[in-house]
Formats: sequence, C-alpha cells, structure tokens
Amino acid sequence: MTRLLAAWIGTVSLLLAVRGPAQTTELNLALTAAAPGRTATIGFAGDGLGFARTLWTSFPAETRPDPQAKARSDRTAFLVTVPQDCPTGIGVARLGASNRFSGPVLVLVDALPSVPLAGGHRSLATAQRVNLPVAVDGACAELGADFFVFAARAGQRVSVDVVAQRLGSALDPFVRLLDARGRELAFYEDSPGAGADARLTHVVPADGDYVVQLRDSRHQGGEAFRYRLRLGDFALAPLPFLHDAARFPPADEHGLKMQRESEPNDTVETATRLELPALLTGSFQKPGDRDFFQFTLAQPGRWLVLGRTRSRGFPCDLLLKLQDGKGATLETSKPTGADEGIITNTFSSAGSYRLRVEELSGVGGPELSYQVALQPYAGFALSVDADKFEAPSGGSLKVKVTCARRDFDSAITLALTGDAREFAVTNHVIAAKKTETTLRVTLPATIAPGTLLHFQIHGVAKAGETTVSAAAQTLGALRKALPNLPHPPSALDGVIALGVVSAEGKRGEK
Repeated sequence: MTRLLAAWIGTVSLLLAVRGPAQTTELNLALTAAAPGRTATIGFAGDGLGFARTLWTSFPAETRPDPQAKARSDRTAFLVTVPQDCPTGIGVARLGASNRFSGPVLVLVDALPSVPLAGGHRSLATAQRVNLPVAVDGACAELGADFFVFAARAGQRVSVDVVAQRLGSALDPFVRLLDARGRELAFYEDSPGAGADARLTHVVPADGDYVVQLRDSRHQGGEAFRYRLRLGDFALAPLPFLHDAARFPPADEHGLKMQRESEPNDTVETATRLELPALLTGSFQKPGDRDFFQFTLAQPGRWLVLGRTRSRGFPCDLLLKLQDGKGATLETSKPTGADEGIITNTFSSAGSYRLRVEELSGVGGPELSYQVALQPYAGFALSVDADKFEAPSGGSLKVKVTCARRDFDSAITLALTGDAREFAVTNHVIAAKKTETTLRVTLPATIAPGTLLHFQIHGVAKAGETTVSAAAQTLGALRKALPNLPHPPSALDGVIALGVVSAEGKRGEK
C-alpha cells in the first residue's frame, strides 16, 4: 500500500528562532506527499532559511538537502523518503545546521494517495472531482469554501477526515456531505478525540455523485489555514504519534509498566491483574461496559490514579472508582473536574485493592479507548520552560528546572537520560524546601556541530521509606511552539532537543 508524508508550518502556528536578540523567522511549508521507494521534495519558505543543512524526523526517513534547489536566504528544500513499513500517524521534524536549529514541525505519514487542491472549486457547480480513496492538500480561503465531488455506490461507507489542527494549522474545519443536488446528508465541526478537526462517516443511500464542502467555521482563511482532507472507506481511529517510545517515554509515563486489559474483565471475578506501577490501556467495547482491575500493595502509602483520554485523542470521559478487597469504595473521581479523571488516596495498609473504570455517559465502541496510570504519589512536579537548547562542542548550557511541591519538602536529585546521560552535570540538586535549580550541562568536545541530540530530566527523592521519581515536563514550551493544539502530543512532553552548534554560532557557554 502506498504511504504518503504530509507536513506544514503555518505562518501563525510556528516561529523559528534565529541568531540575534529577540529575532524570529516565520516559516511556510506547503503541504506535500512522498511515496515509499521514491523521493519527494519538501520545501520551506521564510526569512533566514539559508542555514538549514539537515532535516531530522521522529520517524524513520531518509532526508538530505535538495541539490537542485537554488541557494536563497528565504528558501530551502529537502528530499525525503519514508519506508514502506512506516505506519500512518503524526510525527515531528526539525531543521538544523552547524549554527542553529528550528522548533518542532508536525508532519503526517499517510497511506492515502494525494492530490493538490485545484483552483476555482468554490461552489457546488465547480466542485473538484476526485476518485476514492484520496487525500486533498489545500488551504481554505477567507469567506470561502472548497467543494469536492466523487462517485459512490449504494451502501458504500464514506469516511471524511480533515487533518488540520492536529498538525498545527489555524483552520477550525466545518465539513458537510451533500448529494449531487446539494441536499445535506451529514455535517460535522469538532470531532470527539480530534480536537477542532472534523470527521464523519456516512453510508450513502444510492449510486451517484456526492459532494464534500469544507470551510473554516469562523469563515477565516489564508496560507495558515491549511488542511489535508482524507476521503475513503476507513475507520476514524486516532492518529498515533510516531516516535521512539522505548527510548523517550513521555514525561507522564516515566517508570510505569505498560499493561493492557484482558477481556472479559467486566466483573470482580474476571478483573485484570496489574503489576504496579502501571500504565494500563483499555477500551469500552459496548455501551455500559465497565472494566475491573486488581492490584496488590506491599506496604501502606499514598498513590495517584490518573486517567488519560482526550489528551491522547480518545473521545470518552472516565469515571474512576477505587475499592478495597471487599468492594467498599475508597475514592471516586469527580466528573465535574477539568482533569481526565484523577484520584489521590492514602492506603493505610498493605493488601489487595481494585480499580473500576467506566465511561461517564455509558457509551461504548471500539474507538472509545483510555489510559489510566497508577503510581506512587510523588508530591512534586518538575518542569522546564524550553523544549530546545543549543550549545557548542565542549561548551555548556544552563537549564532552569522548576519544582512545584505538594506537601513534600525533601531534596530532589536530578539526572539526565537519553543522548545526554553521560554528560557532566553540576548544580543538579533541588535543595529541601526549595523550588528550583539551574542545571549546568557540559558537552563533550568530540560531538560534531550540526548534531541534534535529545534528552530528558528525571528527579528522584525519598518520601519516608519510599523512593519517588518524576520526569520534568515541557508542556508549557510545547504550547508556545504549537499554539493551535489544545493537547500537544504527549510523546513530546519532557523530550528536550539539544542542537550542537559551532563556536561561532553558539547559544551555550564556554
């Protein structure tokens, strides 16, 4: 099956920092596609792009500068080949060189054949004809709509998936499915699990032509309002994030054992047994489904139960109930909270306990998946206000780590993991009752300029006789870099990019 790569940077959604105080460069990237075994050109436009020499991606891909691209300060292009076995999903890329690196760029790997938006298709009568399955790459015009017509047979399932906000676009799509005479069959704006993006599935009633109308819900438009319209017969599953999860687990998954529910587990007798600390994955297969999980604590202690749904692209809301071994309820999550289901409980004794997970409104279906983390209550949270640093070979950088304490006063020792795990680090302890420290990280002199590394910061402390740990989060920085995403990819949270630059273009310190 042909797989395609699509990517863009909107002029509003991403700014690339360049040398000099308070300087930024706006980037544009026209949506493009590449098939496996063949090479596609991805072109960037914006001031100050003559520096770019490398394109790094979080998913497997061969990238190199386009030798036929003319040398310009406001243009650069790369040749990109995605392997055949790369799954459909969203990844991230960064431009780099010996003296600077870009912020994150969200990209899409897609199995659908791609066609560009043709001009002049702004009405039902002039709709652009496409053949299913297909993906159309385009941008909405202000006060306008794009129309696409296709043929379908009676009883055929047609799925419409607009990928826009999930890739950082400013577009808030509104989509309608019409018959050939313009009568509305279905419409959608915000789709559960896809943020502001619109998705729908409809079984057409008869042979003939059908039309998709797509516009911005606020009637805005321009180059920043780009989209990839996916049409065909496919399930509207969440698009996974493409990255090396084993090497760089998200900050909120640090130290957890990945476990999946084992069906049937909708009764106490058939409860899935967990090994703690756990990150469990499950789904509500049918309406009214409830999942039971059994776990054993070796000693008393305070634990955190944390649900994850919307932030992971799953269109459901959780109701969590913590029970003792006899079925008595200890704590219940509050459905009116802004979180995705959370319980904090102090267990007074060791023993066997249960967790009951339900969909808040009782709906069910294969797309209604969820995750729940069960972990010791750390009592502190770490954060870094940047997701990218630059420093020269043999030089150093300073990283301010902030600590939010919750009834926890002990000292916290910090360490680096990932590509920087062997780097020399000083000032790596947040003293008792203090809320911050500034790490000084020294790079080896053997790393070549232009190298892009990634690392994470973990904190470890003692809570009585229990060792607790937490990974530093970078969610605030990601929201600044990707302002159109209400939930930046969780896989990026806590992963810090380190660009090794030449001494002339250094951002670090000697």
